[in-house]
Amino acid sequence: MPDWEPEPEVIRQLAQYNIPSEFISAQLPEFITYWTERNEPKFSWGSKFIKHVLRLWREQQTETAKRSQQSSMNHDWQPSKDAMEILTRQAGINGNFVEDAIPEFILYWMERGDASNTWNSRFIMHVKRQWARFTTTMENDSEPRALPADWQPSEELYEVLNLANIHRSFAERLVPEFVLYWRDSGQIYNSWNTKFLQQVKRAWSRQQSGSTQVTNNGQQQRPNRSNSTRSSNLIDELSDRSWAST
Repeated sequence: MPDWEPEPEVIRQLAQYNIPSEFISAQLPEFITYWTERNEPKFSWGSKFIKHVLRLWREQQTETAKRSQQSSMNHDWQPSKDAMEILTRQAGINGNFVEDAIPEFILYWMERGDASNTWNSRFIMHVKRQWARFTTTMENDSEPRALPADWQPSEELYEVLNLANIHRSFAERLVPEFVLYWRDSGQIYNSWNTKFLQQVKRAWSRQQSGSTQVTNNGQQQRPNRSNSTRSSNLIDELSDRSWAST
């Protein structure tokens, strides 16, 4: 068996499947090693070799076909209409929350450089994980109140940001200015964590897109003091798109 070579008829039969001779030759060492170690007598090594090569060739062809359907992530990627409906209608996730997850998802996969034909499925899983953590985090953060001078984001919020692939150190740098702005505004909110999450996502998205503008709360329109007693629920906060203005 160590010196075995396929007969010309074997090569001819394999060639009928349009298998390159180089591919056939490359499978020979593995085939010989495998059957030499097993030490099993065979009456037709040629037939065995044909089956071996055909199996590997078909596996390679299948993998090649899959790769040809894959695409790399790009700046213009958007989730499909079906993916959005699954998240917003079936899973009941707030549409603004889903939209906010798109830039971070794009950035993460562009940096990894992977190619895939299942970007929509990956996005659905990504958003569902974030939403589950987010809603759990905000359940105990619903009492309308002014922002304390010593306010700090919750550890659970940092976990949400981690799921969005946003560095904790980046978010921490935004805290002092966030506190200064909203204490000056005099407004009260159900969830300052939600408000801060929106601010961080905005700043992160703009930084990663190469913007040279400084993102801070001072760029937002100063709120009307007459609304300072207004309270809002989670959906109100997510529906407030002022944080996303340029």
